[in-house]
Amino acid sequence: MEDIVSESSDEIMGIKESLECRELPSFPLFDYNNTCTFLPRCYDINVNVDINFNKVHEDTLFYIFYNITGSDIQIKAYIALLKRDYKYSIILQQFIQVNNMEYGEREIEIEVFDHINWKKEKKIIIFDKIFVENLKTKANEVLVK
Repeated sequence: MEDIVSESSDEIMGIKESLECRELPSFPLFDYNNTCTFLPRCYDINVNVDINFNKVHEDTLFYIFYNITGSDIQIKAYIALLKRDYKYSIILQQFIQVNNMEYGEREIEIEVFDHINWKKEKKIIIFDKIFVENLKTKANEVLVK
């Protein structure tokens, strides 16, 4: 047991003293009264990890996309989800899977990933002609630019 715990109390104190903390305000901000709320420095640091997203489970990709925002890893998770035939709906702000994106009067079943309840749901929709043609036109405009 002594082999496992080899740090002396001086070493542990040195580590604790070397941790940089930054003070964060408590809510509501207008009543900020210098309360002591600290976030360890390690939470500020983005670690660049090379991950093979082809082997990552799609739940993990969804977690990365919705919870690690504003990072390169979020973009990589987004691209990996697109490669798995997901599309991101700006209107729903959710990922969807569509088997057949044809317009017409027939109903189409899509699968929507609900990030609030963390599950996939099936929904029945009808794509109209204008919507599908706008998607194709906008996609072509983006590719040309």
